[in-house]
Order: sequence, then C-alpha cells, then structure tokens
Amino acid sequence: MMFWAVIFTANVIAADKRVCYKDSKLEISYKSAECNDSKNGISQEKYLFEFTNKTSNAIEVSFERKAVYTSAEGREYSTKDTPTFKVALKANETVKGSCETKEKALFVFSKQLNLNASKLKSVEISNVNIK
Repeated sequence: MMFWAVIFTANVIAADKRVCYKDSKLEISYKSAECNDSKNGISQEKYLFEFTNKTSNAIEVSFERKAVYTSAEGREYSTKDTPTFKVALKANETVKGSCETKEKALFVFSKQLNLNASKLKSVEISNVNIK
C-alpha cells in the first residue's frame, strides 16, 4: 500500500504537463486545458490528468481527491467528500483525460472562462494505491 498527498494550486498551472506523483511503477501528471463547447455556449478550463503505467504488468490505481474552490464572492469551499477514484492501466499504457472525457478520475473542473463564477484554488490527491 502506498500513501501520497500532493496539493497543486491554480496559480501555478501552465499549459505544460506537471508531474504530481511518480514512482517506479506509476506517473501521474496533469495540464490545464481550455475546453470550449460552442454549440452549448460553454467555455471552461479543466485540469486533465495523465496516468502512465511504467511496468510490464496491468495495474489498478486508486486515489482520493479533494478540490478547494473560491467563489465569485471570495468565499472558499471544498468538495463535500473525498471520493476514491480508480484507473485501470494495461502494461506500459498511458491513459489521458481530454476535454470530452466524462470519466471523473481523468479531469477536475477549474473554472468557467466565459462567466464570473467559482475557480479552483487547489486540489489534493492522497492515498495513492497501486494493485
């Protein structure tokens, strides 16, 4: 069993990929992306995660994630619970989130780009386990 916690803040995110967890079996990274759905008038920033299995065996990764947001009025709030997410990876496989991704383990909402609304302040990833 492995335990790891990392917090990254919205202020330091660039378009470049950032590694937030790394060991001999697994690398977890993220990058910010502008996601536009012009048909529905939605323009958002999301943080897209990438999971890379560095082994020749299939693995299942589980982790907990807690997001902290700042409202448009300046109040901070966090997700009500810290859900456990799972990602299954084949040998030497990389799985990436995209703007179209619906799998919540592969992205976290950051902010609306076309509205004055809540913005992601930080995300904490903890209890990373590899089976």
